[in-house]
Amino acid sequence: MKRTLTIGAIVLLFSGTVFAASNSNFPFEYQSTHKRPAEVNIKQININSALHSDLMNLHGIDSQKAHAIIRFRESNNGFQSFAELATVEGIGGKLVEINTYQLSL
Repeated sequence: MKRTLTIGAIVLLFSGTVFAASNSNFPFEYQSTHKRPAEVNIKQININSALHSDLMNLHGIDSQKAHAIIRFRESNNGFQSFAELATVEGIGGKLVEINTYQLSL
């Protein structure tokens, strides 16, 4: 009985090796669709000239926050830094940090 189990285990072990070797000649190679942020084409949004609809493409920015950004921009002759964006009502430092990779001045 032990001998039969041992032989069966050896057969299973080698059959896995043969199967793995036969799959290496597959006619196609799996390509991951996952891309790191550096590889993705990200549309930069200039906060000094962006339209309302562009601002709403930012993470966490709804219509009301987009209007607040535009009002601040118009009453203060634009933004000089991203830190100023954090002072806009409803925005805060966390939203600026999350969207920094997509923002430009």
